[in-house]
Amino acid sequence: MNAVEKEAWYLALRRASATGTHESTQPPHFHSAYSALRSTLLSPPSTLPLDHSTLWLNALIGRAFLTVQDHPLLTRYLLSKFTKKLDRLPALPGFLSSLRVASVDPGRAAPLLTNAALVKCDASGHVEVEVDVAYTGNARVQLAADVVLSLGSTVASIAGKLGAGDGVASDLRVPVVLGVTLAEVRGRLRVAMRPPPSNRAWVGFVDAPRLIVRAEPVVNTKQLRLAMVLDLIESKVRDLLVASMVLPNMEDVCIARAGGAARRVGRFKAVGFIQRLQSRVAATQGQSRFGPWPRRSRGVRQRGPEAGSGRGASHPCGAQCRSRLVQPCL
Repeated sequence: MNAVEKEAWYLALRRASATGTHESTQPPHFHSAYSALRSTLLSPPSTLPLDHSTLWLNALIGRAFLTVQDHPLLTRYLLSKFTKKLDRLPALPGFLSSLRVASVDPGRAAPLLTNAALVKCDASGHVEVEVDVAYTGNARVQLAADVVLSLGSTVASIAGKLGAGDGVASDLRVPVVLGVTLAEVRGRLRVAMRPPPSNRAWVGFVDAPRLIVRAEPVVNTKQLRLAMVLDLIESKVRDLLVASMVLPNMEDVCIARAGGAARRVGRFKAVGFIQRLQSRVAATQGQSRFGPWPRRSRGVRQRGPEAGSGRGASHPCGAQCRSRLVQPCL
């Protein structure tokens, strides 16, 4: 039995153990989304919206997206990205405050790529490509905010006559949840990877893309018509996307996480490892990084220049040393 057959056997066993039947355990939207993808990719040649050179790429991207679209890691990543973008918005008008991201839905389809071209590939490792992007997946972001409604001096005077005193606020805060849907994006996208030690891919539109953004305010699960808030949010989202993803501005996608600059390229891995060990020695022993070796204590084997090179010699801390380059206890 090869690895592919083992996976199929394992999935069938898990499905049978969970339900006792042969019912499908696929995501609820998988069949409809995958059927839409196939109809787009396998349409007749006369109406084919894609060039044949990118059919295989769009098939792989679309199928992979259907696997990860509901994964918590993707949701958290997008939530973090939108939160950072929202923090860069200019000052909001006085009637709208506390704007924040409540939830993120990546949509039901991946973008389609056509007309790919290599723009740059030099000896330093700098690579740039351009591709036409068409997205109609209806990604959705829910924004929570407070709409401040001024009650005016009339309400305050009535409250004073009723004996409420000065404790009545002249403004009323109404919580609003704004559902912003990115219905369509079309444009020429550039993807760039800088020379090492850069560990990110940078993406940005060559020109301002065509955007269709729809906002739907919701208050207490009931739709509320707030034309002013609706227009404001739509314009802010458009301005934010254009300002952050149209050249020369580009958005970054981290390819490999790294804790420090010395770890971002493989050749510097050993240097970063030694520096972390030396920092740990200084922190645990209360000495400088290159301070003296601790004194040998009676009855405890200690690793040092005169203690031999046996692996696993004990230190005063009671741990086992795994490095012969420096003097730390791991």
